[in-house]
Amino acid sequence: MSLDLRNCPNCGRLFAKKPGVVLCPVCIDNEEEDFQKVKSFLWDNPNSTIEVVHEKTGV
Repeated sequence: MSLDLRNCPNCGRLFAKKPGVVLCPVCIDNEEEDFQKVKSFLWDNPNSTIEVVHEKTGV
């Protein structure tokens, strides 16, 4: 069995590619953190525009 090593398209880190996974574990964690920020903000501010979401969350 050989490892399928790839460079992460976001950060360039080398990682072992798994089926359906295109980012390294660090970038996946960062994406999840950003997702949770936006989700939480939208839960409290459901009518916000994308501009406001970006301004308030930095995402």
